[in-house]
Amino acid sequence: MGIDQFPKAMRDARRIVETAAPSEGHRRQAAELMNEIECAKRCRRRLDRKLSRDVCRWVQTSMNEHGNGSETSRGGGNARDDDDGDERPRSSDGNRSFAID
Repeated sequence: MGIDQFPKAMRDARRIVETAAPSEGHRRQAAELMNEIECAKRCRRRLDRKLSRDVCRWVQTSMNEHGNGSETSRGGGNARDDDDGDERPRSSDGNRSFAID
């Protein structure tokens, strides 16, 4: 079940609980279904967080192995990362005093 389907499933189960006659047993089944949905939602959230942490670790390891980790963690990077909009290459002294036409 996709994360966006949990609210819809809970809404439908709540509607069954509210409208079902107690003698038919549908109310109890809908309440059990609501518990299952909540459990699935917590499990999905836990797995998503674990996946996110694993991806972050993988990216950090990759950046460190390729020598880019220290530059990006301090906010550095190449000339295209600057916010001044000028994408011309820098000269050896760091200025953009020359242009390539």
